[in-house]
Amino acid sequence: MGKKRKSKAPIRAPEVEQTQKHTHTVLVADDEPMWRDDLCALLGQHYNVETVDDGRQAMARLKKPGIDALVTDGRMGLGPDGDEVALFARARYPCMPIVLSSFSPDAYAATLRGKRVYLHKKDVSDLPILDYLNEKLGN
Repeated sequence: MGKKRKSKAPIRAPEVEQTQKHTHTVLVADDEPMWRDDLCALLGQHYNVETVDDGRQAMARLKKPGIDALVTDGRMGLGPDGDEVALFARARYPCMPIVLSSFSPDAYAATLRGKRVYLHKKDVSDLPILDYLNEKLGN
């Protein structure tokens, strides 16, 4: 006869160390969970994706190695906005591809001044973001 379990708690599988399945990692910084999830679904097919929900977290993550590209919301709630995060990233990593996502036409105007690539939030399923990142990251 087999041993009986004393506890009624469910048996859990041992945790498996997660491995990165892609070569490059994209940091997505956005305070809107639905948009962030949509971006993760799109980008996760081609890149490892890490997410944060505000500018402070984005800057903290960018201080550590391992991020190859940044997609940031132009306007986030508390703390630094996407423009500040992008400038912080550009100062640390001059060649890092940066995509600014926003509903705001002001954000688009900033990209016309050469600051970064603009992704209008209504176009999450549009593939130019992938084309841009693939070109810059060499995929």
